[in-house]
Amino acid sequence: VPGTLEMDTCKVNGYMHGMFIRGGTAIIKNSTITNTMDDGSLANYFKDKVWGTGNTVNLAALTLGDKSKSNDSSSYRYPTEVTLENTTVKMEGSAKDSYPAIYLYQMNDAERQVTLNIQGEQGNYDGDISVNNNDVNGETTAKVSITGGTFTDNVSEYVADGCTLLGDAEN
Repeated sequence: VPGTLEMDTCKVNGYMHGMFIRGGTAIIKNSTITNTMDDGSLANYFKDKVWGTGNTVNLAALTLGDKSKSNDSSSYRYPTEVTLENTTVKMEGSAKDSYPAIYLYQMNDAERQVTLNIQGEQGNYDGDISVNNNDVNGETTAKVSITGGTFTDNVSEYVADGCTLLGDAEN
């Protein structure tokens, strides 16, 4: 179900998921997305599984894309494009280090292209950014571009052309 979501100055608090965008366009500005997890037992539950209905997907503060059987005609066969501007995305709770702040899955067909743009100097991203795909060659076709923000994860491979990573490249 492709659509457009525009958020500005919002707070999203979740348990299991903060936000889940499976298809369509989302522009999120000046907002905070928080997922609180106190149970680490589900951290790897979806690692090798296709996503199901409802919220049976990888857990994160922000989950993007689609991970279903390639030949499943009932799956979400739409592109996903998300822009985060001056937004905070974080995990909280006693098991927060077991889950990524952002989890992205890119199927290997063009109709399900996943694009994530992170911009704005006021953005804070506390937790891993996990970019995954099912491409048999091991190369991701997801498009991740970072032009601003503060991160606890090493994001050097996603820094946009013409931008410079400042600070400790380890964090």
